[in-house]
Amino acid sequence: MITKIHVKKFKSLKSLDYECAKLNVLTGLNGSGKSSLIQFILFLKKMMAWDDPEGTNCSIRAIPPDTFYMTDGRDTWRELSFNVSFTYHDTRVNFKNPPVREGVFKRSIQRLKDRTKQGYYSAQEDVFNFDTVKCEGEFESEEDEERARDELLEEVSADEGEWMCFWKELLDHIRFVDACRQSPTEINELSSDFLDSWEEMDPAGNNAAELLATVDGKYYTDVDIALRHPNCESATLKDQVNAWLGQEVSPGAFVETRVVEDMNVVLMRFGFASAKGCLFRPENVGTGLSNVLPVLLTCLTARKGDTLLIENPELHLHPRGQAKVGELIARAVAAGAQVFVETHSDHVINGMRVAVKKGIVKPQDVNIAFFTRRPHKPCSAVDKKREVYTEVSNIKVDGNGSLSEYPEDFMDEWNNQLMELLK
Repeated sequence: MITKIHVKKFKSLKSLDYECAKLNVLTGLNGSGKSSLIQFILFLKKMMAWDDPEGTNCSIRAIPPDTFYMTDGRDTWRELSFNVSFTYHDTRVNFKNPPVREGVFKRSIQRLKDRTKQGYYSAQEDVFNFDTVKCEGEFESEEDEERARDELLEEVSADEGEWMCFWKELLDHIRFVDACRQSPTEINELSSDFLDSWEEMDPAGNNAAELLATVDGKYYTDVDIALRHPNCESATLKDQVNAWLGQEVSPGAFVETRVVEDMNVVLMRFGFASAKGCLFRPENVGTGLSNVLPVLLTCLTARKGDTLLIENPELHLHPRGQAKVGELIARAVAAGAQVFVETHSDHVINGMRVAVKKGIVKPQDVNIAFFTRRPHKPCSAVDKKREVYTEVSNIKVDGNGSLSEYPEDFMDEWNNQLMELLK
């Protein structure tokens, strides 16, 4: 789990200190910096692929200039720096209680001043604070605890180097659902490498049909009890998807998939209980049914230690479906995942608030981060441009689902429009 993010000069994040919760709800007006935080986490994941195997200093190529904070009046070079605190529960090590791996990863990236090397960046100060590694569990003596820690450190050092093993392990469990989802389609290609890494959900949901058609009974057994729909006894992934789809998103709806081996494709169609025997191509039913599948699948397959990044789960959904998707996201947290969800929907947020009141997720595990774009003082006396950067207000939820504050532009548009009608 990512516990704290400190980042300077990444896109609109001039300087951000964010204490992460288990459920992080990112909301605010368009262009306020919500996506920047999600893109920063994805940036960290990609960075691991750029590093050399030893994890030493490296060159990072072709980072777009607008990845850096651009409105500080400096034209020669810009610096991106960050440190991220995290813990990671590793159940592979056999202790009475799962140990907690904990550390801080720091890095600074500078754009080279040499104009002949535009587009090349150097990574500096790769630091993993190895002294913070500790094991949490029940030990009979201090000697047993120290021995467990030594074994853990030895295991990590032997595998991939001191800091990289922890950091890579955490980032490997990041799963992302993009706001730009796949257009509804009946015929989906069966990828050759999918069965080796089925957890890699395509950000646009392009392999949702493939996952539904192939994963049950092979790579995923039962949906976690915390995630199961209360009115569905079956724990299989397909049945649970159809329970949430047909009982919450669109009454009576269900999805059917079939692998056509000789054509190397998966066929997907939707049906409705009221239209017995009829199946419809995705192009001929509501777009929301196709768009919600990646969200349902990502949440229902969530496991302890996963980090889920979900953009706009409300896409093309009726308010009722939006609220229930909010509840399902809260259930993914109850199953042990950490979630960062970007949303513009009051209904998604209210679904999560109801989940808190029902006891599905604890109030202290939820943080609503309200993003605001702030203009600042002019960059210089000559250049009258103003800096524009992101500020974040943290809104807490209590046990009744009530919110600690309602800043301007947060869940207030219903009242704003109602007042216009009453004038």
